[in-house]
Amino acid sequence: SGLGTGMLFERDLVEPPLVPTAGGIGVGRVAPDVDLLMRANQEVSDSRRQWWQHRLADAYRFLRDQAPGDAPPHEQMEG
Repeated sequence: SGLGTGMLFERDLVEPPLVPTAGGIGVGRVAPDVDLLMRANQEVSDSRRQWWQHRLADAYRFLRDQAPGDAPPHEQMEG
């Protein structure tokens, strides 16, 4: 039946919206609707946009700095 997390979003950015059927979403190519994306972009405050940009940059740096062959952090904690 799914977790219903799609209901946490104010709106979808694709047309037609992705609606689960029998607890799943069909697999296929989707692309954001440009008009919906532009409208959503205008509604985001500069401070929120900057916060997300910093968060993404931090995540990118973390992943980039992981040496090849090193175990991911969750595997290092296991016995």
